[in-house]
Amino acid sequence: MAKRIGRWSPDTCECIVEYSWDDTEPDSTRRHNLVTLVNKCIAHSHLDNPSLWTAVMGENQDKNRVLLCCKLNVGGLELTDIGWGYDADRVLHVDVPSAKASIERLATIQSICDTMQGVGKVKVTRGR
Repeated sequence: MAKRIGRWSPDTCECIVEYSWDDTEPDSTRRHNLVTLVNKCIAHSHLDNPSLWTAVMGENQDKNRVLLCCKLNVGGLELTDIGWGYDADRVLHVDVPSAKASIERLATIQSICDTMQGVGKVKVTRGR
């Protein structure tokens, strides 16, 4: 077993964590584990360390799934075209450029996000 330790600053909040993994495990089964909490952001300040790790990992994975959903459902859309951010209630707001997606297409994406993440967890808008 080759235990590795890395530092991660997710793009979904201001937390900074050190985590470990076994690099002999294949990516498909590899688990990342919290080692040390370096910085706890305001949004996660009420959580204990294990709950924070679960929340931060979940938000990052949810954001990645939602952005990929937008890209796959809007022709010509690149990930860098999409604006996004979490609000204080940890609802993910996703802004797809109006030139790239119709209102109908956004309604489809919103429906997919509601099914994937749960109603009220993601708000898809058309702008910029």
